[in-house]
Amino acid sequence: MKTSRLLLALPGSLPARLRGESGDFDGWFERALGGLPVELTAARVDGAGPLPDGEHDGVIVAGSLASLTSPEPWMDEAATWLRRRVESGAAVLGVCFGHQLLGYAFGAAVVRNPRGPELGTVEVELTPEGLQDPLFRGIGPRFVVQQTHEDVLSAAAGGARVLATNEKTEVQALAVGPRARGVQFHPEMSPKEARRLCAGRPHAPLRDTPAGRAVLENFVRRIVREERD
Repeated sequence: MKTSRLLLALPGSLPARLRGESGDFDGWFERALGGLPVELTAARVDGAGPLPDGEHDGVIVAGSLASLTSPEPWMDEAATWLRRRVESGAAVLGVCFGHQLLGYAFGAAVVRNPRGPELGTVEVELTPEGLQDPLFRGIGPRFVVQQTHEDVLSAAAGGARVLATNEKTEVQALAVGPRARGVQFHPEMSPKEARRLCAGRPHAPLRDTPAGRAVLENFVRRIVREERD
């Protein structure tokens, strides 16, 4: 089976105190994607160097401790870079901050969630569009995922379609065009990693979230590789 070359765009890194055996965000994805036919290359998009270029079969934009509620110049540059990738037809998956960056790149506002942060293992529900979307094939209509966020997209914009929601966050997942998706939750995060990020703060009980792995598999198989049953 052909290996898909994925670019992991990193809009930040974790402080040492929050890293465990999986290390930084790139280690989380390496573990979560284990066993899938992918070759993962990580590159920074947080102003630490030039934005990545080159040919890849798909792009994943990871989470970050940074906030788009007060955009910095590197965030606007990363948003422009991401928009160009999407408009070129690239397969894209934005995760947490990456989800917000995808929405922001197409005109959505990122705000502090007026309903408060989401921390721990949380249930989300697919919309009618989400039930038909290849990213969620075989998942749902309700499933649990790991969450660690305080910011949200205020609404979808630029023709984006809302794929998942819950009572606290209206835009839990969105689609931009045929091959770009964003998820507010962390499909790559294990309960151990969530526990470190939630430490000292009230959070929902932590559980295993097999739907997260299924989302990553669907992204690789059905959006990057465009396989059909």
